[in-house]
Formats: sequence, structure tokens, C-alpha cells
Amino acid sequence: RVLRVETYQRLGGVAGALAARAESIYSEAPEPERVAIRRVFGAMSDPGEERPDLRRRIAMADLGTDPETQRVLDRFGEARLITFDRDPVSREPTVEVAHEALLREWPRLGEWLEEDRELLRSIERLANAAAAWDEAGRQVSDLLRGGRLAQALDLPTEVITRARDRDFLEASRVQAERDRETERRRVARLRRLNVVVSVALVAALVAGAIAVVQRNQAQDASDEAEASAQSAQQATDEAEASEQRAEELQAEAELAALISRSESLVGEQPEVAVLLALEAYRRDPGPSSAAAVLGALSAAPGKVSNVDLPVNEGPPCPAFD
Repeated sequence: RVLRVETYQRLGGVAGALAARAESIYSEAPEPERVAIRRVFGAMSDPGEERPDLRRRIAMADLGTDPETQRVLDRFGEARLITFDRDPVSREPTVEVAHEALLREWPRLGEWLEEDRELLRSIERLANAAAAWDEAGRQVSDLLRGGRLAQALDLPTEVITRARDRDFLEASRVQAERDRETERRRVARLRRLNVVVSVALVAALVAGAIAVVQRNQAQDASDEAEASAQSAQQATDEAEASEQRAEELQAEAELAALISRSESLVGEQPEVAVLLALEAYRRDPGPSSAAAVLGALSAAPGKVSNVDLPVNEGPPCPAFD
């Protein structure tokens, strides 16, 4: 193609020709590539606050590997609007805007940079934080938190093209969730502790009130006890009688249990049955225990061959008369 002098001058010289060439490529591109053009040139720009916007050299890997991005790099590279090189240290492929004048003379790019200025700065802050995190060994202390994390999470996912930035943001999000869970558990523990302390305080107050009441009642009871000593003695006597009766009832229950057990073992273990019946007679030589001995001996004649009879200092058992 031949560019006439008058056309060249009408376009505004070199800068105007560059802008016209860039606009032509943009106009011919389909919509997905137009989105990629805006993202790629935003990444290759350093938006200034109190200075003009500058171009920036970036690693090609940071732009992503999607087909639209590759076509944008190819077309603008063929038009010599962007240049390719390698990082002098890492030898990774790099790319940058070929002419810084393009950032000022291409109206559409100027509009993009103005509209996306805060977005591009946020992306740059995220990239710088991710680089520091990575260089320091990816320490938890270097992750984003609070408002900075909230701002980073609000960024559109399609503009975060660096794998390191994505890893950094995801690690920050996961750690923030862990911190929230830890805080939730801490608050829950404090609440439980407050409940325990409150309950203990109420219990102490109640116990104190009860102690006062009990002390007053004890004093009243002491006064009443002194006034009714005779009634107390009578109650003691009745308690002793009741205790004695309880012992008698227990002895009767044990006697009945021995007799019942003896009767249940006559067929299977006659020796044990006889011994149990004799023990019952030893404890209470009466008709029921004597009948138990007689029943144990007579229920299985000939089966009791050798029984060590306990020595009984009481009256002889009628079964052996």
C-alpha cells in the first residue's frame, strides 16, 4: 500500500497514521476480538495519575492463551503497532506498544484508558501484591484481607489473566474464610463462657440466699428443738424401734430366700439344698426352717451321700431325731 503525502498529513503525521491503522484493525475485528483488544492494550498501558499514560512491557503469558488474544497479538504485530522481545533475565517472551504516541493519539484507546483507569490500577495493585507474595515464599501473612480483598474479589475474572494473580486471590479468599470460621468459633466460645459465668453468678446469688434462709431456719429449728427435747427423744426411740424392725424384716427376707433357694435346688443339687436348709435352721430354728431341712432330705433320698453339717449350738433339728 502507498500512503500519499496529503493523506499522511491529513492523518496527522506518524502518530495519526498509527492511530488510523489501529482503528482500522479494531473496526474490522469481530466483537470477541474487540473485547480482547481493549484488555490487551489496557494491560500494556501504565495509567498515570499526575502524568501522561505510559506504555508497559509485559510477559505474553500474562495476557492469556485464548484464541482471541492470540489473533489480536498477531494482527497488531503484523501492523507493527506492538513489538515482541524477551525478558533479559527470564528469557520469557514479552510484548509492548511499539509507539507510546499511540496511547495519546488513538482516541478510542484514550477513552478506554480513561474509563478503565481505576480498574487498571486495581489490577496493577493486585499484580504487585501477588508478586511480593510469590517472592516471599507465599506466606499467609502476605495475603489480602479486609477491604483490599473485597476490592480484588470485585474485579471481573476475565481481566485477571496472570496465573500467579489468580492463585494469590484464591489463596486470600480461602484464608479469609478460614479466618472468619476461626473468629466465629472464638465468638461462640466467648458466648458460651459468658453463659457459664452468668449461670455461675446466678447460682452463687441463689446459694447465698438459700444459705441465709437455711441459717434462719436452722436457728428456728434449734429453738424448737430445745423447746421440744422430749419429743425429739421419743422420735429417737421410735427410730431405733423402726431400725430394729427393719433388721428383723431383713433377717426374715434372707431366711425366706435361703428356704426358697433350697427348695429350688433339691432336684439338681441336693447337697447344696440341704446345706442351705441347715443354714436357714441355724439362723432361725423354727418350724419353717425345720420343714425345709426335712424336705431337702426327703425329696431326694439316697442322693445325699456326704454333707458337712455345720456345727449348731442351738436346739437339734427335728429332721435328725
